[in-house]
Amino acid sequence: MTEKPPPNPIWETALDWLLLIQENPQDSELTERLNHWRASAPEHDAAYRKALKVWSLSGEALTLPVTTAPDQAMGSVAGVQPVAQASPG
Repeated sequence: MTEKPPPNPIWETALDWLLLIQENPQDSELTERLNHWRASAPEHDAAYRKALKVWSLSGEALTLPVTTAPDQAMGSVAGVQPVAQASPG
């Protein structure tokens, strides 16, 4: 079993800020509070920038074209057939 990494409160706070700003982009007081949090420690700013990058990359991933269905993709691997189509023994 894989061990779960310990919680990272700075990363979790950065994600919370990102979601708050996404939900309230016109809230200048919220933006000011975020900027204060980011300026209060270098690791806060780094975590927020990383959260922005992850958010950006996940959006880009959602726009990528899907070329094959997942069950068809398994069949394209040399010598591997999907479980439902595998012949017995």
